[in-house]
Amino acid sequence: MMKLSREEKSWILVDCGNSAYSMAVTTALLPIMFGMFDNVRYSMDLGYFNSIASILVAVLSPFFVFFTCLGVLATASLAFIPPSSGQWQLLILFFILSAIGFAGSNIFYDAFIVDVTSDERMDKISSLGFAFGYISSVIPFGISLVLIFLMGMDKSIGYQIGFIIQLYGGDS
Repeated sequence: MMKLSREEKSWILVDCGNSAYSMAVTTALLPIMFGMFDNVRYSMDLGYFNSIASILVAVLSPFFVFFTCLGVLATASLAFIPPSSGQWQLLILFFILSAIGFAGSNIFYDAFIVDVTSDERMDKISSLGFAFGYISSVIPFGISLVLIFLMGMDKSIGYQIGFIIQLYGGDS
C-alpha cells in the first residue's frame, strides 16, 4: 500500500464522516423517526425539507469550517427532539441545518483534493476516500441498528442515540 501524507489521510477521513451522515441521517434513521411524530401528515414532506436545505446551500456557500461545525451541531441536536415532544418542526429545522452543513462542507471538501495530493495520485486518493468512507460508515450504522433493534424499533431513543453514534463513528 502506498504511503499517505497527513493531508491525504485527513481528506479520506472527511469522506468517512460524509458517508456516515449520508447513510444514517438522510437515508435510514431520520426518515423513520420523522414518521413517528403523530402530527406529521406525509413522509414525503422530508424530501421538500431536503430541497429547502439544498437551495440554502446554493445561496450561502462561504466557508468550510462554518459548514462543518453547523453540520456537527445540528446533527447532534437531532438526538434531543423525541417524537413524544410533538415538535417535528424543530426536528426538521435541525435536519435542514444538518443537511446545509453536510452539503456546504462537501463543496469545499471535493475541491480540496487538488490541494492535498498530486495529479498522479489524485485518482488513487479519491478512490481510497470513497472506499474508506463506505467501509467506515457501515460500522457506526450497524451499531445504531443493533441498538434500535434492542431498544425497540418503535421507540425513538435508539434512533436518537444513532444520531450521536454517527458523529463519533464517522470522522471524529
